Amino acid sequence: EKYLLQTFSKEVLAGEHQGKLTLSRGKHSKESAGGEDEIIFNEEDVNLDDGAIGVFIQCLEDEFWEVRSASVDSICELGLQNDSFARRAVDFLVDMFNDEIDGVRINAINSLKKMENKAQLNENQLHIVLSALEDGNPAVRIAVHRLFSVTKLLNAKCLHATIQAILTNAIHRYPKDIDSAYQCLKFLGRNHPAFSESLINSLLHLDPRFLPIEPHSE
Repeated sequence: EKYLLQTFSKEVLAGEHQGKLTLSRGKHSKESAGGEDEIIFNEEDVNLDDGAIGVFIQCLEDEFWEVRSASVDSICELGLQNDSFARRAVDFLVDMFNDEIDGVRINAINSLKKMENKAQLNENQLHIVLSALEDGNPAVRIAVHRLFSVTKLLNAKCLHATIQAILTNAIHRYPKDIDSAYQCLKFLGRNHPAFSESLINSLLHLDPRFLPIEPHSE
């Protein structure tokens, strides 16, 4: 695991000597979709040494978009196998939401969606993800809606900010997104019942002074 984390660092972990770690590449399956070999990561066959330090940082900054996109794929696959790596990877995947190539941005969004149960967005990361709702490419915006449909947010404040951003962009900027936005909001409410209940008054602009008083049952 420590060697995996080094792929996001430019410094060797303290106390480590030069050497190799056999990590994974594992078995190939001919039964995967499209007839292509499926790589199953385990704990064997791929050697990691000091040359792996910072490798993903370099690849994510590569001048060729194909390299950046392939790096996102690799990070996603490794993140699905290792929780610590997934938590570390979120920052880097979120940064790729700002890539100049639409395909790379969409790949980063979809990869983060696949890792839904492995990591959680903090408030700073959430702010970057929400900015992707302003993207000029509708495919990017729809991908963000699908991401939020499975994302568990930290608190009610994050949920409120997300709902407001989705509605603002769908209603005022991209009306064609409204169906996707409402579908996303449905899942957000379903995935955060306690937070949603606490936001009812503010979201519906209800003033408690004008709410009907329930009659006493006795």
